[in-house]
Amino acid sequence: MEHLKISTLSEQERDILSRYRLSNQPMDGMMSVASLLDRQQLEKFLDELKPMLQTDLNKVVASVFMKKYAFIAVPALYSMTAWNKKLDLNPENVFMEPPNGDSKWLPKFYFANAEVEEWIETESRTGPNADTQTGAEEWTRTEQNPARQSANSIGLEGRRKAFLPKERGDDSRDAFREQALSELFADHIFPLVSQLAKITGVSKLILWENVATYIMWLYETVLADERNAAGDFDFFNNAAGALFGNYHRNPMKKFYTEKTYVDDLDEMIRIRQTCCFSYLTGEKAARCKTCPCRKLEMEGKCSNERENPCDAVRSLT
Repeated sequence: MEHLKISTLSEQERDILSRYRLSNQPMDGMMSVASLLDRQQLEKFLDELKPMLQTDLNKVVASVFMKKYAFIAVPALYSMTAWNKKLDLNPENVFMEPPNGDSKWLPKFYFANAEVEEWIETESRTGPNADTQTGAEEWTRTEQNPARQSANSIGLEGRRKAFLPKERGDDSRDAFREQALSELFADHIFPLVSQLAKITGVSKLILWENVATYIMWLYETVLADERNAAGDFDFFNNAAGALFGNYHRNPMKKFYTEKTYVDDLDEMIRIRQTCCFSYLTGEKAARCKTCPCRKLEMEGKCSNERENPCDAVRSLT
């Protein structure tokens, strides 16, 4: 019996994801995400962002752009966890709204192929004692979309095998979840992280934490009451490094820390492990309240300079 089928988002689901930057229609000037994986195209794009962000520092532009782009993880994970539907995240299928000159710009995304892969529970699994984390896999996307049969996707197969559980029947929802997360992180976000780090010298840890902050927010607030949320979030935090790209260890696990009480803000805050450099952009006069260097700066102990920002990676390296 097939448990994974080609499907679409319902009108209600599309409406929900539109609140999280997913556009149902192409917009003027949208750019292919695949173009950002080309070094020359990405360098040109980052240079075009500098006037909007009011900075000439490459590391700053790279980090702030990643903070904005990383929001693509929100509709992708929302769809997977809430509806068991996997969006087509092939970079050639995803188009991004161009910058509008406003430093607060947060891009919308459009998927040329709006089909999704939907995992379906079997009747035997839907009773009151059903195990909601089980089901079967039948991967059909590659056969139905030859564009995915690229040399790059073939090279990723070894990484996929590395994080698959050694013992699992054919009826596991885990297989669907692993494939969805692999396509989001290893196939989509990792190549962009690598290019940004290579071009600008920005720490990959900073870029990955920019992604992680959205994911923690999504599962701790928006999806907190969803049936699959706890299991998916736990899996994400404990997944093997290969799920995220060419890694032996999960590059984001270290960022999930306990929130602490901050006296001057009178609230519980999860302090970042890295500085995102947003304070070095034109309109940002102060550090983010989650910045690890905020207290050091208040105490006059931070040695960061606007012309030579440190990576503020602290003890992670």
